[in-house]
Amino acid sequence: MSDLLNNGSNSLLAFQRALATTSHNIANLNTEGYSRQRIELEALAPSKTVNGFIGNGVRAAGVERLHDQFAMTQVLQSTGAHAQQNIQLTLAGRVDSLVAEDSLSLTPVLNDFFNALQDVNGNPSSSASREVFIESTRAISSRFTSLQSQLDNSQQEVNSRTNAATEEVNQLSKEIAEINLNIVSSGSRSVNTDQNDLLDKRDALLTQLSELVDVTRVDQDDGSISVFMGNGVGLVLGNQSNMLRTTANPLSSDLLRIEYSQGDSWQDVTTRIGGGTIGGLLEFESQTLKPAMNQLGLIALQFSSSLNTQHAKGVDLNGNLGTDIFSVAEPLVMANDKNAGSGSITSVFTDVTQVQATEY
Repeated sequence: MSDLLNNGSNSLLAFQRALATTSHNIANLNTEGYSRQRIELEALAPSKTVNGFIGNGVRAAGVERLHDQFAMTQVLQSTGAHAQQNIQLTLAGRVDSLVAEDSLSLTPVLNDFFNALQDVNGNPSSSASREVFIESTRAISSRFTSLQSQLDNSQQEVNSRTNAATEEVNQLSKEIAEINLNIVSSGSRSVNTDQNDLLDKRDALLTQLSELVDVTRVDQDDGSISVFMGNGVGLVLGNQSNMLRTTANPLSSDLLRIEYSQGDSWQDVTTRIGGGTIGGLLEFESQTLKPAMNQLGLIALQFSSSLNTQHAKGVDLNGNLGTDIFSVAEPLVMANDKNAGSGSITSVFTDVTQVQATEY
């Protein structure tokens, strides 16, 4: 009878735990990142008697977390790729609008300018035609300025978003490292579900991190994970997290570079980052925004220089030779803050037809 009662007691305790696990699953039905759990049952060691071994029933050996690591890896990769493409699509669409909409693009004001130029060329003594032409030059100058301002605003937005995303990467990395510490401290799995819930929370944080930057996880024997960003940049190593920061790019004052902490020093890792929001911002900046700025600058340079040259060949109503219609800015030279000495470099345009749409 005692064996019967003992077996019944053990069974009740085991299935009580199973019911608690089921209720835990139901309660977290809508919890983001939650993985379903299942009780693991095993037979208790039998007791030896004079008549042989008598079973002692069943016990709850642990709580299994139903989780597919391969699927998790695919989620991280897909999340990073989607975030990268999404931010590029959003920002590139704005640049596209600048050249597609009549209220923003150069095409309408260029058409008006050349129409006015043709009119004044056909009737040079008409003061009305001259006034229309002068207004068209002001309009086209204003449009160039407006377009550049729009692109500058896009650059500022890229910098602002990069700063915010970098801070978020630091916060998520710190939280993942703290969870690593708690998981290692809790030891091997037991009947309680604390560790499983910590694993869910860590995976949820890792998914959020993959939205910001491409990450790779490496599982350790003690239950912790290491998280690497881009091309082998270690964000989380056990219970330690490494920081990122943004600084002004010494080669271009309007750009940012991303640095990685290595003890008391910082290493530039901008070119080693890919995927996620940060990767998308950097790619948009280098492949869309900067080329657009350079093309706009080249168009303005060659257009204004050509018009000035041609205008200088004509004469005004008083018979005087024409002067410049547009002012042409000289190229900007930026010094790297790591250069020593007091030397300086200046530059001028000697042949604008040879200038390329790039930075030198």
